[in-house]
Amino acid sequence: MQEEFIKEIMELAKENSFHVERKNDSIVIRSEEDSPITLVVELRGENEIIVRFEAKDLIDYIEELRDHGENVDEIIESQLDDLKSIAYKIMNKFSKKVKVVNKLRETELDIIEGLEE
Repeated sequence: MQEEFIKEIMELAKENSFHVERKNDSIVIRSEEDSPITLVVELRGENEIIVRFEAKDLIDYIEELRDHGENVDEIIESQLDDLKSIAYKIMNKFSKKVKVVNKLRETELDIIEGLEE
């Protein structure tokens, strides 16, 4: 059952033009291939998925964007919006089959706080 969920989630993300990679029992989804901002869908046991954002090396990424004269806030917010759209598709699709733990808001706030620093 778990393998089936993983395949379905990965296919859904790929169909929506996201970059997808599997890490054990988690699926990592990016809107931009080189972005440190990811949507992580973690399968716990047979009947629970946790949906959250992660941002590794965000400070380096922000500095690189600034060095290139990019609008950092706009880029980050756009990536978060893109990832939220696929997150809600995933949650809607699987909420009747498994328990879905939505940690998007709290993890999004962590990223936004990182932007402000």
